[in-house]
Amino acid sequence: MPVGRAERIVAIDVLRGFALLGILVANITLFDVDGFDAVEQSFEDLVIGSAGAPFMVLLLIFVLNKMMAVFSMLFGAGVLLVTERIEARGDSAFGVHYVRNVLLAGIGLAHSALWFGDVLLIYGLSALFLYPLRRLSARSLLVASAAVWLFAVCVGDPVAEYVVRAPAMMLVGMSLYRLGVINAGRDAAWYRMATRRSFAVGLPLCSVAWVFVEDQEDLALLVNNLGVPFMA
Repeated sequence: MPVGRAERIVAIDVLRGFALLGILVANITLFDVDGFDAVEQSFEDLVIGSAGAPFMVLLLIFVLNKMMAVFSMLFGAGVLLVTERIEARGDSAFGVHYVRNVLLAGIGLAHSALWFGDVLLIYGLSALFLYPLRRLSARSLLVASAAVWLFAVCVGDPVAEYVVRAPAMMLVGMSLYRLGVINAGRDAAWYRMATRRSFAVGLPLCSVAWVFVEDQEDLALLVNNLGVPFMA
């Protein structure tokens, strides 16, 4: 839905650009591999015994899955932003929401035939289930997102986990939008405090994860993914 410059939320636009840049950096390492098992092996080979190992470790700790999580949160916030603006005019957002996201899913379906890492199909389908949840409180959205995320990291299948993580973080984004966090509604001191606390949990998890990458790859991915929401 086109909006004027005055209606745009600059903080969300900046975060979206930052997330897309991070996704591009992460995906550069994936363009030469095919399939989720190959992705995991590719990261393991790059981390262990590689001249670029220090860079790859930083990439894995700060970028892998984190930028996609940020983008998913922004997508969830966007669902609320668009529907609220439509409803503020006295119109129903139902038709606009479902038409937009069915089209997005269709584009994603075509793109998934070209590359296994497509997310548009996941986003479009996930959004179909977000609309009925738009009236939930911020706390209820966070509880729902935590339940979905824990399910995602515990399923043990990389494809299923890849699919389920996105709607979990979309719910987080909806909650943070309600709380005025994702749209720059808090002061700088609050964001510094939140960053310190989140990194205090997420950084140890995502750092320790790669200690296990050679001998216990599944454990490494599990621990890393537990830390992702705190690092996003």
